[in-house]
Amino acid sequence: MDDLDQLFHEEPPPHSAMAGDDLKTPYDSVSFQSHFYLSVAIEHLQTIQAFYRATERTLPPFSFYSLARASIESAAYGIWTLSGNKRQKRVRRSLKITYDNSSDVATLAYRLGVPYDLENVRKRLTEIQAMIPENRQYRLSSRSTTITSMLSETDKIVDNSVMSGADAWRICSGITHANKSIASNVLETSKISGSETETSSSYLVTTSVTMIAAVVSAALEYTDHLSELIAERSTPISSEARP
Repeated sequence: MDDLDQLFHEEPPPHSAMAGDDLKTPYDSVSFQSHFYLSVAIEHLQTIQAFYRATERTLPPFSFYSLARASIESAAYGIWTLSGNKRQKRVRRSLKITYDNSSDVATLAYRLGVPYDLENVRKRLTEIQAMIPENRQYRLSSRSTTITSMLSETDKIVDNSVMSGADAWRICSGITHANKSIASNVLETSKISGSETETSSSYLVTTSVTMIAAVVSAALEYTDHLSELIAERSTPISSEARP
């Protein structure tokens, strides 16, 4: 997908589920949020593609996993938000993400010396949340959903043909965090020192095309699913089907 600007700024058509969600999220709309997640997921995959083409199919053993991880994670947030079967759930999830992110923004603003009124932002988000009666029982300050829990949910609705999103994310996270045990067990390795009886050994780690293909495939399928969800939620509902 080449034109990310068009994707990024696209507004949902009237009488679509997405447009209805946006009316309930005036601070950080569901459509903007979901398009942003899709843009981030796509760009990381495009970077893998561009590097692969530019280096004549020479693959780095580690860095692609960081890019695939970011793509999976971004797409998962978008899928998790949009897959809520009712508007109040989609709105609640969207507001919760914005609420949680506000702490990171406040920390960065403080470090950079720029103004950011955290309390006012959170007050506004709480007010928006309370506008839907079914959401009043939920506190935006409650414990956040972990990425692993989110992936467990999204894996139930994404048809991953090669590897689940959760497994791909765990592999990518291990390599991104320089977990030598994961790298030596999931990548192509050969022992260069040490014996079976010794407590530690040294390994030569080389590119595993099969593993890279598997995690990138998971990222692609997650990204495709998010794109389909956005299109589905952005389709106008016929007058007969409207509540």
